[in-house]
Amino acid sequence: MVSMVGEKVVAAVEAANTLIAGGSPGDVIARSQELVADNTRPLMA
Repeated sequence: MVSMVGEKVVAAVEAANTLIAGGSPGDVIARSQELVADNTRPLMA
């Protein structure tokens, strides 16, 4: 449970940094989708 909370905090900070640096909400969503796809691969193996 703690690791999930930590992952969410890190993701929120990464998203905020993307937006502060001039990125779009679409950039944040695209990055999130990349991470989900990366996590799905080991589960499917």
